[in-house]
Amino acid sequence: MAHILQSIRTLRGCTGASNIVLQLSKELVNRGHKTTVMSRTINSEAVRAVGAKPVRVSPLLTKSREGWYRAVQRRISQANADLVIGHGDLMVQDVLFLHNMVKATHAALYGTTTCEDSDHGRLHEQILCQGQWKLVVANSPMMAEELQQRYAIPPPRILTLMPGIDLRRFCPAAPAQRAGMKQAMGLRPDKFVVGFITSGSFRKRGLDQFAQTVAQLAVPVQLLIVGRDEPGPYLRGLDYVHHRQLAQVAQAYYATDVMLHTAYYEEFGMVVAEAMACGTPVITSRQVGASALLPALPLPARPDPDAFAQLLNRLLTEPDDYRHWQQQGLQAVQALSWQAYAEKFVQALPQLGFAL
Repeated sequence: MAHILQSIRTLRGCTGASNIVLQLSKELVNRGHKTTVMSRTINSEAVRAVGAKPVRVSPLLTKSREGWYRAVQRRISQANADLVIGHGDLMVQDVLFLHNMVKATHAALYGTTTCEDSDHGRLHEQILCQGQWKLVVANSPMMAEELQQRYAIPPPRILTLMPGIDLRRFCPAAPAQRAGMKQAMGLRPDKFVVGFITSGSFRKRGLDQFAQTVAQLAVPVQLLIVGRDEPGPYLRGLDYVHHRQLAQVAQAYYATDVMLHTAYYEEFGMVVAEAMACGTPVITSRQVGASALLPALPLPARPDPDAFAQLLNRLLTEPDDYRHWQQQGLQAVQALSWQAYAEKFVQALPQLGFAL
């Protein structure tokens, strides 16, 4: 039995990165390994639920990201772990799971890669260019390519692992159930609903482009917005319902006829895979890592409201196109599972000198 330690600055249980930490912990525990999760803001109940040990590092020591990594590195040095996995805030680790490409995101949003003046951007550059790690895990082929091109990281040091999903939790629903979910969420069952669903920033996820897209549609639609930010400034004059948070995000996928994921740049996009598993077609761009699951669909290279509107109008008015898009998504996610995710990770460890 090995002792595996994961470190993530914030683990609330509702983001893609948190989900990866929890699911990987669960699979490692199921393989008989002791697993510890260190975090500044930690959902201890969620960590214990997967069989791992939660350790909270006091916020008094971690006001900045640099302060966090120094504090947690000290704790790690005392933990006697066989394998240390960092999730973007450690300088020294065996495996770096990377969830954010700060320069690529900054370039997509602002047209410049200059972001070292921010705490996050500066530490991100230090980790990739000066940090001590043996393997970096990328959430998508798009991320892996970015690591090779921008940071000259050789392919043998990059492991591409697209996150898994729970196909028992995210699965298709009958039409009657979907209509009932629309009503339960304050939507009209007779209206075509376009969804914008995220646990992240509305700015990064492109809610402005979402609004520009739906303004071009051939028929009236209703919008379902799920996320913590305030959508009002983006959606003036549009018919929308906003939920800040849901106990079960699958409810939103069932209430949505098409999910429009207009992110400027997203390293993977768990909501894309989850929505498709629920039978909800997704329109996005190749600037979203999860688009690799849909190689045959005519997605635009970059987020483009005009291109999005053309595709969305097709799904609104052509039932055959809608069903094709839906089937492509359902087929794409069948190979995604957390068991396979953990197995691929474990299989990559011998090259680092570890055998779990």
